[in-house]
Amino acid sequence: VIIEFDLQGKILKVNKRFEELSGTSFAKLKGNSLDKLFKLNKTKEEFYAIMAKAVSGDMAIAINQYTTSDNKTFWLKEYYISVLDSKKLPFKVISIAIDITNLKEEEIKNTNLQKELENASKRTGETTESKPEDVENKVIVDKTELLFPKVELDKDLNFIKINDLFSKQFS
Repeated sequence: VIIEFDLQGKILKVNKRFEELSGTSFAKLKGNSLDKLFKLNKTKEEFYAIMAKAVSGDMAIAINQYTTSDNKTFWLKEYYISVLDSKKLPFKVISIAIDITNLKEEEIKNTNLQKELENASKRTGETTESKPEDVENKVIVDKTELLFPKVELDKDLNFIKINDLFSKQFS
């Protein structure tokens, strides 16, 4: 995802991927600041501090949550850098971003799962040794099973037994 801003934080250009993610046409984006078009997880002051850092010549990195007018949410990890003119003065800022929506959604699910486990253990009076890392590891193990399914082969490498998840992928 690429977004170009002027030095005041107004949008000059976006690529098609940003239009797709945001569900907003370039015509509507051009000349506006992000806080006028989206609900952001940062205040206006925080956003402008990021822009100021980039304008000063330092790369600024931020993880931003965007919520559209129809409540669609997406997350970007953005790298803000200034572009200099021939006199070595900044004239615009470019945000080069990675869509991390799926990662953030998994993180939120893991956090919610951890809270549910803690609440359940409080209700039952049991202590749990589960930590957020344990929940994350459990999710990774479950995902790994999709990548590395349990399979039994005979000596000629014919399938003897295959787990359900794997067989559904190829049925």
